[in-house]
Amino acid sequence: MAATRAVVARPVTFVTGNTKKLEEVKAILGQSVPFQSLKLDLPELQGEPEDISKEKARLAALQVNGPVLVEDTCLCFNALKGLPGPYIKWFLQKIGHEGLNNLLMAYEDKSAYALCAFAFSLGPDSEPITFLGKTPGKIVPPRGPNDFGWDPIFQPDGYEQTYAEMPKEEKNKISHRSKALAMVKSHFAEAGYTFQTDTSSYLVLTGWILHLDKISQIRHAGLDTTKDWQNPKNDWNRVCKDNKGGKVRRRFDMWGDDQQRFRTCF
Repeated sequence: MAATRAVVARPVTFVTGNTKKLEEVKAILGQSVPFQSLKLDLPELQGEPEDISKEKARLAALQVNGPVLVEDTCLCFNALKGLPGPYIKWFLQKIGHEGLNNLLMAYEDKSAYALCAFAFSLGPDSEPITFLGKTPGKIVPPRGPNDFGWDPIFQPDGYEQTYAEMPKEEKNKISHRSKALAMVKSHFAEAGYTFQTDTSSYLVLTGWILHLDKISQIRHAGLDTTKDWQNPKNDWNRVCKDNKGGKVRRRFDMWGDDQQRFRTCF
C-alpha cells in the first residue's frame, strides 16, 4: 500500500527580509519547492544553531498559520571554539570585517566554517525538521564585493577566492546554504508533499509589476478572500491602472467568479 502523502494547503513561506539571501535560495531551489518569501519580526534567540532555527520555525508557523522554512546562518572560528557562530550578524554590525579579522590576530589558527541551519515546519502543530549544511574554510582580509554580509572574509577550502569573489553559480555549488538546501530538496522529494491548488477560501498572491522607471512589489500573502478581497476584480484593475505605461511581467488571472479563485500565469 502506498504511503499517505501530506497535503500542503499553500506554498511554503520562506521567512527572510534579506534580498541577497532570497536570490541565492531561489537560484538553488529552482522549482523544486513551491515557496513565497515574507519578512517577519521574530525574536533574536540564543543557543545552538539547530535549536535556534527550530524555535524560529515554531514561532513563524504560528504567525503564518501554515508551512514555513526558516534559516539561521553562522560563521564559526575554530580558535574561538565556534564563536561568533549564530551571533555573527551582530558581530559584523558592530566591528565589521576588519574587527572580525582582529579577533583572530592572537591566533595562528585562522580556520573557520560556515554553517547553515534550515528548519521546516508544516504548520503550528508540526514539529520542525532541521537541515544542516557546513563548508570549511578560513578567515582572510576582505576581498571582493562588499554587498553580502561576511562573504568577503570567508575563503572556502580548496579555493583561492572568497565567497564574495566567486561567481554566484560556483558559490551556490559548494556553499553551506546550498548543502543545507540540497537536504531540503531531498526531503521534499522523498515526502512527496502535494500542494493543494484549490484556494477558494485562501488566497496566496505574490507578484511583481514592472514599471518603466522602477519595480514595485505587490504581495498579498495568506489573505482571507471573504474579508480582505471583497471585490478581487476591482482590486486587480486598480493595480493595472497604477501600472500605466508599464508592462506586467507576471500577471494573475481570476477564474471561477463565484469562488474568487486565482491561478498564476507566467
